Amino acid sequence: MATIYKKMKVDAPVDQVWNKVSDVGGISSLMNVLSESHVEGDNRVCTTTDGQKIEEKIISLDNDLKRVSYTITNSPFGFDFHTSSWHVTPEGNGTVVKWFTDVKPDGAA
Repeated sequence: MATIYKKMKVDAPVDQVWNKVSDVGGISSLMNVLSESHVEGDNRVCTTTDGQKIEEKIISLDNDLKRVSYTITNSPFGFDFHTSSWHVTPEGNGTVVKWFTDVKPDGAA
């Protein structure tokens, strides 16, 4: 299994950043590779800018930990396995956003 890890520093208060990240249906406003996203129950459906559909299951949204986790259940990417999480933490006057993803096959990373 391969792991992808990204860390981003954001010049905004943690609560403001968490409000954006925790809006799981609005993820397309944060990721320029997505043209649309919406929630249907515990599932999120995203459309890429080239029109491909991605279906995800929201595993958890924890306001206390400021953490969202999800798994891709259907996509054009050919994953055997996928799970991701976003973590939002304060740092100084700003915020750190960490994104962890585990995928199989390893080449999918």
